[in-house]
Amino acid sequence: VPIPPPSPAPPPSPAQATNNNYCGLSWTSANANCGKSCPLGTNEECPGSETCYADCTNCPAVPIPPPSPPPPPSPPPTDSRLVAYLQNWEDCPTVDQLDGYTHIVISSAVTYDYNPNGNVCSEQCNINTLTTNTIPICNDQYQPELITQWKSMGIRILLSFGGPGMGLSLAGDLNNCWDYCFEHETTTVMEVSTQLVDIVTTMNLDGVDIDYQYCYEKVENNAIHQNVCEQ
Repeated sequence: VPIPPPSPAPPPSPAQATNNNYCGLSWTSANANCGKSCPLGTNEECPGSETCYADCTNCPAVPIPPPSPPPPPSPPPTDSRLVAYLQNWEDCPTVDQLDGYTHIVISSAVTYDYNPNGNVCSEQCNINTLTTNTIPICNDQYQPELITQWKSMGIRILLSFGGPGMGLSLAGDLNNCWDYCFEHETTTVMEVSTQLVDIVTTMNLDGVDIDYQYCYEKVENNAIHQNVCEQ
């Protein structure tokens, strides 16, 4: 039986890099005393007021530590959102139906009474409420226990104000309730903003979604957004 040739010897390990960096009050003292080494070449490695000096050839060489590994990459952002749009005349969603959702938008707070021939707008831009500062959540009812339940699930809840029934920029649309909300400029805009803030506060909601689908060439059409945020 032929004898197999011996396995080749493993390659030698590369020699670790060294230097002669030492701490001292001067290069002369560092080279003479060979006290604390500072292989990384930084003064932070030295005690007290001593400085790190290179090429202290009277001292034994010291190995240079390998560089620190780079930090792990940052995890990808997790700010993803899944929003449920809840029309408040529809059935209330079950807990299972809301599984995975991060936000609920309750639609909608409006300033009109429905009429198929054109909604009847509040000329003072008063938001329709069931009781003081509340609107229906679902099933045409205000159910504060649902707000509490949804928040316990980590869901944030917004109030939607507006929608197509307030006025829609399409040919043939009969509704113009936004006109009344902007009619008196500063005073009416501030009153609308105050109503929205009061409803959000009373119902323990997290914010307002302005559902504006109406072309209105006035600066005030942005003022509601601004005033709600300021309040």
